[in-house]
Amino acid sequence: MDWKPHAAALADRVTYPGSSWWGPVKETPRHLLVERWYTSSPEGWIVVDGPSDAKAWAAAAYADTTLVTRIGAVHADHARPYPPVTGARPRPPPCPAWL
Repeated sequence: MDWKPHAAALADRVTYPGSSWWGPVKETPRHLLVERWYTSSPEGWIVVDGPSDAKAWAAAAYADTTLVTRIGAVHADHARPYPPVTGARPRPPPCPAWL
C-alpha cells in the first residue's frame, strides 16, 4: 500500500505544519497498527479484514474516526468474520487536533 499520501492528507486534516503532532501523524504507517477492526451494522458488529481490501483499509486507517478493535474480550484479530457481535455503538472520533 502506498500509505504516505493517506497519512499526509490525515495530517493536513487533523493538525497543521509546525504542530508537534503534524510530523508523527504524517510519518506513521497507521494501517500496520490496525489490520482488522469491527464496523457496526444493523445486525451487530462485523469484522473487517484490511489486507483483503486495501482501499477500504487505507480509508479506515487514515480517517479521523475511531476504529473499534475489541468488543468485550474479543479482539478483532481473533474474531470470526460471522455472525456479527452485538454491543454498544462507538463514540465520536478522537483526533490529535483537540489535544
